[in-house]
Amino acid sequence: MSRRNYRERNKLAVFFSNLWVVLQERMSTVWVCISVEWEYAVIRARIWRGYKELDAARYDRETGQFQSLIDPQDLNQGELHLNVIKTMKLRRLADRFHIQMPDEHEPGNYGTISWDDDRREPKYLTAEGLRKLLPLIRAAQKERRDAAGFWFGVIVGVIGALTGLVSVLN
Repeated sequence: MSRRNYRERNKLAVFFSNLWVVLQERMSTVWVCISVEWEYAVIRARIWRGYKELDAARYDRETGQFQSLIDPQDLNQGELHLNVIKTMKLRRLADRFHIQMPDEHEPGNYGTISWDDDRREPKYLTAEGLRKLLPLIRAAQKERRDAAGFWFGVIVGVIGALTGLVSVLN
């Protein structure tokens, strides 16, 4: 086998091994996104069902409580868990647009959940943190749309000009 042939095969082998690594990373990212969306949908559905059951429960005037197996505190914890998932999704979006998340040490930006089964105490963006982050994300999305619109207009213009030129020459 010649030296040149060996180099070309080696380049192809490196290319395909790199391609495999990139595909694995992309598939992993897609799987994480799908699993997070699924978890979000399941928690929302459980909260919805819990509120429906709580609304249907009979109120006992003597005890001052609803006669239901649903604990309203569990529904509040579920809503806080939804906020944690929303924060994860916004963090991923901010990373994609290279936007810095609000400072965690500045008071008012984040809330903390202390669950018995999760010692990490996950953080979620409060209304103040969302007020700081969302305009930045919207501005980055608008900038990206404007750039895509510009190039779309240029490409359509060039195709239209070529079509006109071909029709005139015929």
